[in-house]
Amino acid sequence: MSNQLTINGLQLPASYCALAAKYEGFDGFCNLKLKNPKDSFGYPLECELAQIYSNEQKHKEITDSLNNYFVPDGYYGELDSNDTDPESLKDITDFKKIVCFGIAGDGSQFCFDFRDCANVPTVIWWEDDHWRKISNSFEEFICLFSNS
Repeated sequence: MSNQLTINGLQLPASYCALAAKYEGFDGFCNLKLKNPKDSFGYPLECELAQIYSNEQKHKEITDSLNNYFVPDGYYGELDSNDTDPESLKDITDFKKIVCFGIAGDGSQFCFDFRDCANVPTVIWWEDDHWRKISNSFEEFICLFSNS
């Protein structure tokens, strides 16, 4: 994997590309565990970074499939669907500025969210039934894990 990677016109952070290159020979399997069970904002977080996408084609395929998995259905995509959880984001129905970069052990997606800033994406995670912002940047995100 090169030092630069662009998916759907969005340039991924160099720090991500470096980590993906480190695990490329393992098909992206990294199985990184949290140092502490908290996200970058101090909220409880229970997950691990099981795999990151080191193959550009797979990266694009998974990212492009988000629109197929997360469709408004009467529950997902409703304006008030996650207002009770302060850590949750409004349901995402337009994934043009979202890039999936890895998965947790349970298959939940980790994504870059470029909607607020095209240069420094935040990191969001699908937590069972809602999207959640867990870090302001990939550098901040990867510091949550051991052996990164």
